[in-house]
Amino acid sequence: MRKILPTIAMAILVAMPTQAQRKKKKNDKESDKTEWKVSDPGAGFNYQTHRFTTDEGTWMNLDVSPDGKTIVFDLLGDIYSIPMEGGTAKVLASGIPYQLQPRFSPDGSKILFTSDEGGGDNLWTMNADGSDPKQ
Repeated sequence: MRKILPTIAMAILVAMPTQAQRKKKKNDKESDKTEWKVSDPGAGFNYQTHRFTTDEGTWMNLDVSPDGKTIVFDLLGDIYSIPMEGGTAKVLASGIPYQLQPRFSPDGSKILFTSDEGGGDNLWTMNADGSDPKQ
């Protein structure tokens, strides 16, 4: 019995947080209040832009505008539009957040899409020209 008690006492002391650990937990709670943004990960994030040309893609989602003149599609986490007859794609939504599954509104004035910009996958809208994105 005497051998067990010191072991139990030692286990209790090891399990008890130190003053420094309690302060760290308090500071952790304060840092939890800081809002982190997918689109602005802060200093130290190595964000680089790249240019590429392609005439094909896989795992893409697309939609045709109600007037049949424009195709909107996602490629590598960005959203583009292109005239139905072809040509150069115009980027509508790009950057660090992953944006996909674009769909035109019934009147063609808006595009609904999925984005993780708010911290998790949510529905967003933007004007058909890519302006005014809103969660």
